[in-house]
Amino acid sequence: MFIETKTVLTEEEKQAVRGLERSVHQYDGTFRSAYLSNQFNVYPDMEAFYLGYEDDQLIGFIFIDADNPDEATLFVYVHPDHRQKRVASALIAQAKQQLEKYRIQSCLYKTEHAFLEKNTWLLDKFSIDDERELLMNAENQPGKPIENQDLEVKEATSQDIEEIALFQANVFDERLEEARRYAEESIKDPQIIQYIFRMKEQIVGSAAISYEELSNYFFGLAVRPENQNQGIGTAAISLMMTDLNQRNTLPFQLSVVKDNHRAIAVYEKNGFEIVSEILYLKN
Repeated sequence: MFIETKTVLTEEEKQAVRGLERSVHQYDGTFRSAYLSNQFNVYPDMEAFYLGYEDDQLIGFIFIDADNPDEATLFVYVHPDHRQKRVASALIAQAKQQLEKYRIQSCLYKTEHAFLEKNTWLLDKFSIDDERELLMNAENQPGKPIENQDLEVKEATSQDIEEIALFQANVFDERLEEARRYAEESIKDPQIIQYIFRMKEQIVGSAAISYEELSNYFFGLAVRPENQNQGIGTAAISLMMTDLNQRNTLPFQLSVVKDNHRAIAVYEKNGFEIVSEILYLKN
């Protein structure tokens, strides 16, 4: 097997990865796709993509998601016809060299419950992290009518970066420079829509949607704590769904912490359904 390492993927390489993902999802009964950009990684020069080839066929792939300087998450895919042949081991070994180079000590492996059910032998080598998420999907359709006429949801511009960064640093309890980097990258990326929620000119929430070729993926959704339990999240999602429905036909998708029952209820009100449980393995 020949392994190629990249900081950025070409469009041809992205399509090859998506083809591999389709084979993996169909075989394993899984759903979550890797984000094929390193723009949110702390170290932009890190070799974040590892592509394993045999006779010009992509048979294995790893993406290092390193938006935290102390911890990275690995997406690992191996074609069903090439498993138990140390493809994953070879890719992981190279990826770990890169983590050591940047002194990233902690590493998690992102997987799904359906995959782990068929591969219980992995639990002899790994333990399951406490963090669990639910993957939720919804059809692309306009959102339901809202009652809160004071709520404004609009696409953010570069002039909103500092306001969004201050808001997200507070609600997500993260460093301001990290929140600012996320806001800047989201706004400048043509395949991401950064939304900002306002009521009476005051920011009350924000969210971003990544729309590559597979779905409108919601992430970074938050409502100011003092404005929660007022229906703002439900209404904002509805308004974003209506806006996205006018832009494209891709289905909606998001992930949510498994025990965040309040957020799950909000998403279900907007037509989202649970399709998979996401787990993180560690060793």
